[in-house]
Amino acid sequence: MVARLLGGSDDELVTEHSPGLHIERHRTELRALRNEADFLGAVTKIGALADSDDSCWDDSQSWTAAYRLIAAADVAGERGWTSTVGPIFERVALGDLNGLMQSVRHGPERAFDDDLNGFANVLEPLVDHQRPRTRQWAVRELGILRLRRSLSALLRAAADPVVEVRNEAMTSLRMLAQRHPEAAAALDALE
Repeated sequence: MVARLLGGSDDELVTEHSPGLHIERHRTELRALRNEADFLGAVTKIGALADSDDSCWDDSQSWTAAYRLIAAADVAGERGWTSTVGPIFERVALGDLNGLMQSVRHGPERAFDDDLNGFANVLEPLVDHQRPRTRQWAVRELGILRLRRSLSALLRAAADPVVEVRNEAMTSLRMLAQRHPEAAAALDALE
């Protein structure tokens, strides 16, 4: 258990379980699903997470959904269930939720293992998704992959109406430019 002080007085000390314990509980539940179709059904039941600056994060139910999403991403990676990666990215929050959203990408990376093009096949269409949250995290992952083929998707994202997505696109373009001269030239034209 972790102690956390809420407010300014010593008598407001409360205890709560660490996020890792919550995530592990959800992992255990999701690991019990033995086929990809059932697992995909469980993923689609997780509601899309709100933006990280939304007041809903004062409610533990919102955190429950976030922990379940992280657990789902982990199990997808363990099992190599690539069909669930798009729906996982469709549920992420805009912003980072105290570092929690960074963890979403690790499971999908494991699910695709060395199939970077397969991963990009899922991520590139998400750059145009209706949810800015989905666009932001798809753009981030495309930068991490550093595939030349993703240049046009990242250039579209650099013109996104949402500042977080645009900023992420610029960072991803800088990553891509480390390996691909044409990405460096495109980035120079934008800056």
